[in-house]
Amino acid sequence: MTHRLNRSRACKHGFTLVELLVTISIIGLLASFVLFAMAGAQESAKRDRTRAQIARIDALLAEKWESYATRRVSPFVRRYQPHTDGPMGNNGREIQRGDPRFRTASTVARVDGIRELMRMELPARKSDLLLPPVVLRESPFLARAYLSKAAKMLAKRKGTPLSSESEINSRWSTTHQGAECLYLILSQMIDEESSALRYFSDTEIGDVDADGMPEILDAWGNPIAFLRWAPGFGWNDMSPQQPIAYLAGTIQDRESNDAFDPAGVYAIQGTFAMYPLVFSAGPDKLYEINISPNRNFSSSIPPNNPYVGLGNYAVSDDLPAGAWVDTNSNGQNDSIDNLHNHLLITGN
Repeated sequence: MTHRLNRSRACKHGFTLVELLVTISIIGLLASFVLFAMAGAQESAKRDRTRAQIARIDALLAEKWESYATRRVSPFVRRYQPHTDGPMGNNGREIQRGDPRFRTASTVARVDGIRELMRMELPARKSDLLLPPVVLRESPFLARAYLSKAAKMLAKRKGTPLSSESEINSRWSTTHQGAECLYLILSQMIDEESSALRYFSDTEIGDVDADGMPEILDAWGNPIAFLRWAPGFGWNDMSPQQPIAYLAGTIQDRESNDAFDPAGVYAIQGTFAMYPLVFSAGPDKLYEINISPNRNFSSSIPPNNPYVGLGNYAVSDDLPAGAWVDTNSNGQNDSIDNLHNHLLITGN
C-alpha cells in the first residue's frame, strides 16, 4: 500500500517550461488586444473631445460673426477717384463708372470698414491689433481691450510692466499667435453674463510657447489654431485627392459671394464665402493647414484684403492649389487628420 501511494505521488508533476511559455504567450497576446482596443478608444475619445471644443468655440464665434452684417461703421471720408483707385477688373484693368460692377464711394467705404472691424475685433495675429486702423476713425473698443489684457499677461510673465505697444510686440511670440488671439477673443466675450472662458477647464488652457499668452489646448495638448479669413479653404486644397471638405458641404462655396460685400464691390477678386477657421493639429500634432503668420492685412490693397498673399483672381479662377494645406514629398495632402469647424458646421 505504501509502495502504491509513493508511486502515485511520483507520477504527479508541475507545468513544463513549454506549457508555461505557451500560456504566457497567449496571455500576452490577449493583453495586447486589450491594450490596442483601449488605445483606439482613447484616441477616439480625444477626437470627440477636440471636436466638442471646436464646436463650442464655433458657436461662440458664430453670433459675433453674423453681427457684422448689420454693424454700423464710421470710416474716414476718403477721396474716391474711380479711374485711379476704384475696384480692379480682370488683368488689372480699372472698372469704369458705367460698368455694373462699379460701386459708389459709400458702398466701398462700408465694405472696407466692416473688414477693418473684423481684423481688429477678431484678430488672428498680433499685427491685427498692433497696426493702427487705416479705414476707421479710431481703433474699436474691443481691440483696445485685447491689447490691455495682452499687456497684463505679458507683464505677469516677465514680472515687469509694459510701457508701450512695441514692448508687447517684442515679448509676444509669433509661434502660436493665432491661438493666443483666439484666447483673447474668448476672454472678452460675455455669454450669459460671464466670460466665455468658463466653458473651458484649467486643463484645456495652457501656454505652450511660454511667452505669457495663453491658448486653448486640444485633447493632445496642442493649441487650437484660428484664422479669421480662409477664403476658399477646402475647395481645391485636397489635391490630388477629391476635395473632401467641399464634397461634405463646406460653406466655403466658391459660387457664393462674401456675405459682407453684398453689392459685390470686390467680387472680381474671388467669389468665395468666408467664415472663421478654427482647427486642431490632430493626433499627429502637425499643423498641415497653412497658418500664414506673416500676412499684413492693414497695408494690403484694398485695405484689409482677405485675399492678401493669395494673389488676385478673376471670377472664373480657382484659388491656387495648396493655398491652405501643406503636402508631403509625394504631393499628398497631409491635413486630413486636422479637425476643424467647417465640417462640424455641416453636421459631418
